[in-house]
Amino acid sequence: NQNLPTAYTGSTNQQMGPGGARPQGGDGRGSNVNEELVNYLEANTQGMEYLLAVPSSQQGSNLVLATGRPVLFMGGFSGQDEVVTAEDLAAMVANGELRYVMYGGDRGGKQTITNWLEASCTVAPEFNQSTAATQQGPDGGGPNRATTLYLCE
Repeated sequence: NQNLPTAYTGSTNQQMGPGGARPQGGDGRGSNVNEELVNYLEANTQGMEYLLAVPSSQQGSNLVLATGRPVLFMGGFSGQDEVVTAEDLAAMVANGELRYVMYGGDRGGKQTITNWLEASCTVAPEFNQSTAATQQGPDGGGPNRATTLYLCE
């Protein structure tokens, strides 16, 4: 089994942030997350190893802090490393470890992953081109970090 870069705070019920401080936001979540996306992913990834896969830790770290769930950082810290391949993603989906991939925007660019997503997955119907998940990054970033949520089954 490979050691893939993920972030996991240790407990799915953890409500504390770094240094023991409660994350910002009235519900214990950081304020820089797309709440609609988080609620959708939490409801649809029970039993999955990963909440979802994202291009970089910069795009997924707030999701880890908000949910306490593992997020797969496909390109390491900045998205420039080739940590996983399209074949790795296909295997994780086949093994029931991963269902959702957030990809695109200025951090995307691995053409083999893009090709696999377009051929093997569908855009999550609840998050199509007209919704918040494609208008901003998973961390709540602006349109220059636009990404698309893919459902892979």
